[in-house]
Amino acid sequence: MQRIVCLGLLAGVVTIASAQPREISSFRFGGQLIQLGDSRAEVASVLGTPNARLTLENRVGAAVGQRWEYWNIGSGYQKYALSVYFSGGRISRLEQEVRR
Repeated sequence: MQRIVCLGLLAGVVTIASAQPREISSFRFGGQLIQLGDSRAEVASVLGTPNARLTLENRVGAAVGQRWEYWNIGSGYQKYALSVYFSGGRISRLEQEVRR
């Protein structure tokens, strides 16, 4: 009985760990690629309108960039959530989360 519980807990930890966003340098969608340094217009032409647009602020509240969130990219078994960070109108960071 203890082994079954331990295996179940371990499987839960692996599932939680794999669901964490990870930083990537490029993302391919529909045969097109977005990567660090691409503009907002390039991202919008590949991924379309984001589900959410958030303004990034520094410590004193001044806007320093944006984060666009795409919640369900892909189809079938493999779906992704993608956060695209912009600074100066260009991609400065990409974070991908696998959703099953």
